[in-house]
Amino acid sequence: MAQTNLNIPIDEKLKKELEEFCSNAGIDISAVINMLIKTIVKEQKLPFGITMDSLSSGENIKQLKKVISDVKSVKTKLTER
Repeated sequence: MAQTNLNIPIDEKLKKELEEFCSNAGIDISAVINMLIKTIVKEQKLPFGITMDSLSSGENIKQLKKVISDVKSVKTKLTER
C-alpha cells in the first residue's frame, strides 16, 4: 500500500506532552494517529463522544462571571477596612 504524509498544525506544548505519553507507552505518534484513523474509517464514527463542555455553556459562563464579580466585590470591601 502506498504511503502519504499528513501534516497538521498542533500546539507545541500539546505535541511535547503527546510525545512524552507515547514514549512512556512504547509507541510513536504515527502509530497512534494511524490507529485513530483506522478506527474512524472502520466504525464510521469517532471513537469518543463529542459533547458540549458544560463549563462553556452560556448559562454557566454567566454564573461564573457573577461569582467572579461577587468575589472581587467581597475582596474590595475587605481591603477597604
